[in-house]
Amino acid sequence: MKYIYKQIEKSNDVVLRGVLNTPDDFDENEKYPTVIYFHGFADDRNGLQFMNIQNSKYITANGYIVFRFDFSGCGESDGSFFDIDLSREIEEAKMIHDFVEKQTYVDSNNLFWKGHSMGGAVATAIAGYKKPKALSLFSPAADFSAEENSLMDSLLKTFRSSYSRKDGDDVGGLKISDEFIADVTSYDLYAEAKKYDGPVQILRGDEDDIISKKSNEKLNKSFKNAIYKEIEGTDHTFSDYSQRLESFELMYDFFEANRD
Repeated sequence: MKYIYKQIEKSNDVVLRGVLNTPDDFDENEKYPTVIYFHGFADDRNGLQFMNIQNSKYITANGYIVFRFDFSGCGESDGSFFDIDLSREIEEAKMIHDFVEKQTYVDSNNLFWKGHSMGGAVATAIAGYKKPKALSLFSPAADFSAEENSLMDSLLKTFRSSYSRKDGDDVGGLKISDEFIADVTSYDLYAEAKKYDGPVQILRGDEDDIISKKSNEKLNKSFKNAIYKEIEGTDHTFSDYSQRLESFELMYDFFEANRD
């Protein structure tokens, strides 16, 4: 697998940094089915335990190319994690999609998205507008209420215990603004899902203690053309090797079934 580094400059001079992964025999004069990865909260383009790198190796070996960008404030991209919110990542995802779609070696008729966790929320929010060929969502965040999202429950407790602080709150060694909660809870992702007509795959580990089964089943019903599968014996980050490989195979087979 080859690594070709890319960057996108936003209007405020913030640079989004990413990588294009290709098969070893990549030819820029050819067109390739393409996948854009949207990473999760407090994560980066590589994924936890390098999940997105592993996934990229799997799918490029099967003839696809992959674009993986860090959202601003994450990984190697410019910007502050403190000011991160869903709205900012949504706008950046639109920019990433537009950038990728313009590349001459991208088959725009076979442009797919993968979103994990909050990256799944980003994908859900804009799929109806950007219309990728298909979506593969890994444990997507669909409901930011504390009842359906244990990360949100933890954040709410942190924010409430330090409400008077002006310098934000500590999330695993990162500072984040209290305004994050107000922003993410302003979205109705179930309603946004109804705007997308294309095929959707939702994968969730049955031991996921971050995203509830109830929220993913509801999201599955909200999309017009979705399939939902639970993978036994794995968690939110698909941290078990055999189950992780199973998820890669399921994603690849799903994209192949929906290619032109």
